[in-house]
Amino acid sequence: MFITHSKKAHPPAIQRAEAIADRYQLDFYPRTKLAITKMMTQLKDDAFVVGNDFNELYLQEEATKALRFHPSFGKLRIYHLNHTGYDPLIDVCNLQAGDTFLDCTMGLAADSLVASYTVGPSGHVQAVEGSFPIYLLVSLGLKQYAEDDTLIEAMRRIDCIHSDYLTHLKGLADKSFDVVYFDPMFTEAIETSTAIRDLDQATLKDDLPLEAIQEARRVAKRRVVLKDHFRSQRFETLGFTRIIRPSSRVHYGYIDV
Repeated sequence: MFITHSKKAHPPAIQRAEAIADRYQLDFYPRTKLAITKMMTQLKDDAFVVGNDFNELYLQEEATKALRFHPSFGKLRIYHLNHTGYDPLIDVCNLQAGDTFLDCTMGLAADSLVASYTVGPSGHVQAVEGSFPIYLLVSLGLKQYAEDDTLIEAMRRIDCIHSDYLTHLKGLADKSFDVVYFDPMFTEAIETSTAIRDLDQATLKDDLPLEAIQEARRVAKRRVVLKDHFRSQRFETLGFTRIIRPSSRVHYGYIDV
C-alpha cells in the first residue's frame, strides 16, 4: 500500500500523509493530475489517500470504490442503548463502567465503540486488527472523526493494535481483561451494511482456532464472547454456550472463566 493525498489537499493534510508514510515505512507519492486508479495501475498497489477532512482507502480489487471510515452502525447502537438500556453485546458481556474489554477482531470498530462508550473513562477498550489497510483506515478515523460530540471521547479512548489476535493474546498477561471478544468472518453469507461489504476485500479470512480460545480463556478475568452466524458450528466446536436469538441471524456465545 502506498500513501498519497487528495488533489485539493491543504498543506496540513499533505504533512499528515507524509507523517503516516514515515511512521509505517510506506511509500509516499505526491498527488499528480492522474486519477487514483491510474496511480494504482502504475504502482500495482493499494492506495491510502489523505484528505483535508477524511481519509480514503482504495483496494486493487475494486479500485474505483473509495472506502471511508464512519461510525454509523456504532452510533445507531449507542443511540438505541441510551433510549432502551439494551445492546446485545453489552448484555452478553455484562459490561459496566470501569470494565476492560479486548476486541480481537476490530473491523469497523462498531463493537469497540459501543464497549468504550459503556465502560467510560475509568475503563479500557483495546481493539486488535490483523488487516493493515483496515487498521490504518479505522484507527486514524477514530482519532480524526469530529462530527458528534457524544462519540468523540469514546472513540479517542479506543486503543487500536495492528496484530493478528493469536499473537497478541499470547503476549498478554493472565487475567488482564474482563472480557475477550471475537467477531470473526461468518462462515455463511449474511446481509450486512454497505460499509462492511466494501471492506470484505481487505478482511483477513482465517478461521478461529481453538488455540486462540484457549489463550482468550487465560487472558479473560470473567468471560470470553463469540458473535457468529446462527448456523455456525463454532459455538459447539469451541465450547461456547450459545444464546439463541430467534429473530436474528446473529447469535452470541460465551465461556465463563
